[in-house]
Amino acid sequence: MRLRILPAAVIACAAITAAIAANPPDPARIEEARALISALQMDKQIDAMSGAVSQGLAPQLAQISPRRDPRVMRIAMEEAMAQMREDATRPGGVIDQMTEFYANEFTLDELKQIRAFNESAVGQHMRRASPQFAQQMIQRSQAANRDMLGRICARVKARLETENIPDDMRCPAPAPAAAPSAPSYAPPQAPR
Repeated sequence: MRLRILPAAVIACAAITAAIAANPPDPARIEEARALISALQMDKQIDAMSGAVSQGLAPQLAQISPRRDPRVMRIAMEEAMAQMREDATRPGGVIDQMTEFYANEFTLDELKQIRAFNESAVGQHMRRASPQFAQQMIQRSQAANRDMLGRICARVKARLETENIPDDMRCPAPAPAAAPSAPSYAPPQAPR
């Protein structure tokens, strides 16, 4: 009995997938979704976040292979982030995929409302604050990442030793526990 249900389920899934592909959102929703992605300034957000990630990870990754010139890891991270930015903005990339998702998920009216919010003073403030927020989150998570990287490194070293594979890998020191820092920016004051 179960074996008969499985082919029927596969056929039903294929039919639904084909129906969705055959009925793309109307051009007005696609155009509004593009306007929303533009209002969100996704390209700038990708640049800001990839730069912060690159700066945060390169020093940690360089600790794993201390004999390697630290500039190698920094350059590798910069090039990886540049490639991700290029891939995100190419036809069919992440930005096009996000446009398609928004157009499929939201009605034309909802897309207009979301864009109106993002173009409002509050939406613009949220967008301006996003890079600082991301930077703070990266800074706050660096200690946790260093700690995790140290644990991973220790596991790798133990396994290399167990398997009699020589290596001079040095693990980063565990990060000292610290209290969360206060925000480094002040939100704008409301007019009185």
